[in-house]
Amino acid sequence: MEKKIKKTNKFKYIYFKKYIKIIVILLVFILLGIYYLLQSDLFNLKEVEITGTNYVSDEEVIDSGKLTLGRNILKYNLNDIEKNLLKHPYISEVLARKRFPNKVSIDIREREYYAIIPNMGSYIYIDHEGYILKIENNRIYKDNYILITGLMIDNLEVGEKISVQNDEKLIYISKIIEASNLLEINDLISEINILQEPDVISLILINEIEAWINPGDDPAYIVTSLKEIMHQLITSNSSNVIIDMRFGERFSVKEKDQEEF
Repeated sequence: MEKKIKKTNKFKYIYFKKYIKIIVILLVFILLGIYYLLQSDLFNLKEVEITGTNYVSDEEVIDSGKLTLGRNILKYNLNDIEKNLLKHPYISEVLARKRFPNKVSIDIREREYYAIIPNMGSYIYIDHEGYILKIENNRIYKDNYILITGLMIDNLEVGEKISVQNDEKLIYISKIIEASNLLEINDLISEINILQEPDVISLILINEIEAWINPGDDPAYIVTSLKEIMHQLITSNSSNVIIDMRFGERFSVKEKDQEEF
């Protein structure tokens, strides 16, 4: 009886060893097959699908993302692609994804032109967060972006936020521009000037109309009131006047030759 048990156990052991060998051989073949499949041309990058771009060309996206057609997409790290693309001055957000077997898709959100800052003969184009998108020697006059003048600029570099001494006023001006865009009167404003003395911001409007505002007043209220006043002035064909909005709700309109701070 004992001999039969020993033979049975020995047979089971031999069968188990053969079974393990077969599994190991199969795993080796499977792994080799996967390895050679991954190294084949099947997973080589053949297409980069780009969406959301207006200012940035497809070539710029591919170059900035350090993508190379023909390279195996498994060798790309999506986080690295996104970090590289975020260094481009026009790109604010990016999402990169692999589309197997041979495609990478890139969704981009671009920065938009918001205003222009003249500086020592050049023109600095910024977005609503103050990032510098480009610096031009000449302004393209078909651009309808509002000029911001009177800023004391410390340092500037394309792709970085502009550095100015009166940063709080630049932030306030951005809110004024945002409110004017929402109320659709931005086309009435050609320039916003930070007057150094006294502490006043001047809005240069159409028909040689100028508005004086305090940098601490509520932007939404100022722009809403300005829209109503401008409607009245345009209807009455008024020009060459100053709208003084510095004293709360006591707004006044006067001829420019009567201007006083």
